Amino acid sequence: MFVSICLSCSDHTIEEHLIQLNKINNQIDTDDWQVTLNAHSETESFFGLRKQVSDTTISLGFSCLRKDSGIYYIIDGFTKSFENDDLYHEWSMYNYDTLYFFRRRIGLKNDSVHFVPIDSLDFTVGKYYYVYLHNGVNLAQQQYFMVHKDSLLKIRGNNLPNLPEDKYDGSTSSPHWFLDERSGLLYDMISEKVVEN
Repeated sequence: MFVSICLSCSDHTIEEHLIQLNKINNQIDTDDWQVTLNAHSETESFFGLRKQVSDTTISLGFSCLRKDSGIYYIIDGFTKSFENDDLYHEWSMYNYDTLYFFRRRIGLKNDSVHFVPIDSLDFTVGKYYYVYLHNGVNLAQQQYFMVHKDSLLKIRGNNLPNLPEDKYDGSTSSPHWFLDERSGLLYDMISEKVVEN
């Protein structure tokens, strides 16, 4: 079942937002999502969506900000997870690139990965991205990650040194996308390039 909800972001439905998000990450479709979070502030709308496909749980978190003639999108997370025997597996993707993949032993029934110490996660790839995403870095390390993201995403392994703490100069920020409603084009705000599907 698809849930359709109108927003303050120009009265777009969840499906309309998902169509735009598909341009950012082509694994995001418009079918069978359940809304788990629907919150609004004066300036921004936040959404959490989840669906079950066979034994895999797919989760999507995003927000949108209405400004001038468009909507700014932020994908907070797109993950797939499943349990196999006594292991929990989770990976996050951007299109078909793996941003992180880890597994951990399942402890108590219904324990949540958000309350599990990072030391208990066994990363195959993407530990730096996971730590960055879950606010485990300071501003200088965040900037270092953004500048060297392409290389850092390829680093495999679990026992990695901390990111360098060079001086923060404020020149980078988190990825945001802007939908120009007049032209229908979606832009990456850091590179200022059109995002193509």
